[in-house]
Amino acid sequence: MSIDREWLDTWMSNRIDSYGVSARTLSGSPSAEANEKARFQALADLIPFPKIESVLDVDCGFGRLRDDLRRRGWLGKYVGIEASEPVFSRIPSRNEDTFVHGDIDDAPQTLYDVTIALGIFNHRQAFSDANTGFSETFDRMWQRTRFACVVDFLCPESDFLSNIAIHRSYSDVLGSILSRTRKVALDHTYLPYEYMVVAYKTVKSGEESAR
Repeated sequence: MSIDREWLDTWMSNRIDSYGVSARTLSGSPSAEANEKARFQALADLIPFPKIESVLDVDCGFGRLRDDLRRRGWLGKYVGIEASEPVFSRIPSRNEDTFVHGDIDDAPQTLYDVTIALGIFNHRQAFSDANTGFSETFDRMWQRTRFACVVDFLCPESDFLSNIAIHRSYSDVLGSILSRTRKVALDHTYLPYEYMVVAYKTVKSGEESAR
């Protein structure tokens, strides 16, 4: 997995100069706050967080998912990974949970109930090779999860197709994920131009789905 750190730091530093520590810095959209709210609600509808004890948030941004989960009353172990130093250095209340500057390989070497990557696969320049970046990152997420991996993508039917964004077809995404598991949920109801995929690991007989 090869994240273009130099490009990422420059890009995010310029975004922070424009929009500060905000949802818009992370997505660029004037509707970023409302979109984020819908995205986090969709995630909460798909994942039984009251039964989840640990989360690994890949490309965690300013820790806004952590903040949303805490507002919902979730008390589990949260670990956020952020590759951009300008973003990482501005994470609010960073000492209240575990945040790591780097990529998924730099996360504490343990299993997590749920691994999550929201937004990381939607920009053409985030990885040296976008397809390899997705495949290798998802592989590492899959290896580190007990219960489920959650990823999101921009849909190919979007009214606005940006030349710097990746609009992945459902068949490409599901083809890659279905090679690992047949237990998959896809939600395309929360936003018209984005969809979320949850890949569930097979649970052994007699075990709870999340511990």
